[in-house]
Amino acid sequence: MQRLEQKLNYTFMDKRLLKRAFVHRSYSQDNNERLEYLGDGCLNFIIAEALYHKLPKANEGELSQLRAHLVKEDTLAEIALQLELNKFLILSVGEKNNEGEYRPSILSDCLEALFGALFLDSDFETTRLVILSLYEPYFQNIIEKAKKDLSDIFKSPKSRLQEKLQALNREIPTYDVIEITGRDHEKVFKVLCTFENLHTIAEGTTKKRAEQRAAELMLEKI
Repeated sequence: MQRLEQKLNYTFMDKRLLKRAFVHRSYSQDNNERLEYLGDGCLNFIIAEALYHKLPKANEGELSQLRAHLVKEDTLAEIALQLELNKFLILSVGEKNNEGEYRPSILSDCLEALFGALFLDSDFETTRLVILSLYEPYFQNIIEKAKKDLSDIFKSPKSRLQEKLQALNREIPTYDVIEITGRDHEKVFKVLCTFENLHTIAEGTTKKRAEQRAAELMLEKI
């Protein structure tokens, strides 16, 4: 995990605490859920404070929506993959067989648990600096868009895709569930998005999330 610590620019004193951040509930009762709870609280406050200072003209509603955008499952999972947290996840055999190490919900929970472990191992200011460093590209993107129109950030990928295609007088895409896996309380939906001769496939813990991810991938193609 030395490579991970280098990416975080922080070395854990308690390696057991760091390891626990990667233990999924499917593997052990001594898992990362309590750390996730703590990390979630730290993350929400740090992002809220950063947005308050970075966007002095944004109103309360816009700030709340932006925070929700930055701490949503997809964003957290993206950062988790950038840090390669999937390589360290400790999962049950069943979760491994279902490629749980790439499931956005598991990745996002793990990242929050990592933030919780970081807070316990260090202090709030250190945690704040690490989180702000990881989020800097996202802040820059928001600040650039804020110079033009913040409303586009709040639109879902499906809405943005539909608006883009309608502006081009093209047919809207279709979304089809092609596979459902996992247990009843941890289902994973695989959705196929089709537009003319283009196709994208994405997964999500709900049909809606899978559709949004498939739409996001389609936006990158057209």
